[in-house]
Amino acid sequence: MADQPPLSESAAYAIAAWSRFEDEIDDLLLKALVSTFALVAASDGNLAPQESARFFSMLRTRARLFPGFDFDWVEDSFRDACAALLSDPEAGQSRAKGHIEAVKRTASHCQLVLAAAHVAADADDREQPQERAVVAEIRTLLDVSA
Repeated sequence: MADQPPLSESAAYAIAAWSRFEDEIDDLLLKALVSTFALVAASDGNLAPQESARFFSMLRTRARLFPGFDFDWVEDSFRDACAALLSDPEAGQSRAKGHIEAVKRTASHCQLVLAAAHVAADADDREQPQERAVVAEIRTLLDVSA
């Protein structure tokens, strides 16, 4: 489609990881994914409206790769998680990291969470140093090597 923004190499890899995922997406994984999106998006202490809009536009234009994904729920949960992170960073980060750690025993879930982190970091076409740091921290939370 002509209206889809071009993907960076890491975003293309991340979306390919999603397309290989065939299991049902459960609540635990959705919470981890939303937490991942929110941690990366709010990593600079701000959530730019265009950043979240571009991120969700990128996901929605590729909806066929995300079977069973309730985008409305994810968007609402993402906005709530970001609001929590920005209003009380310590508590918000603790809760988000707990959701991410909850999936670390399932390799396919770890792969999807890392893919989500890369998609979120690439949503504004430039990965900031604080976004790279959050992606590295997520990798550590999941006990996944680089």
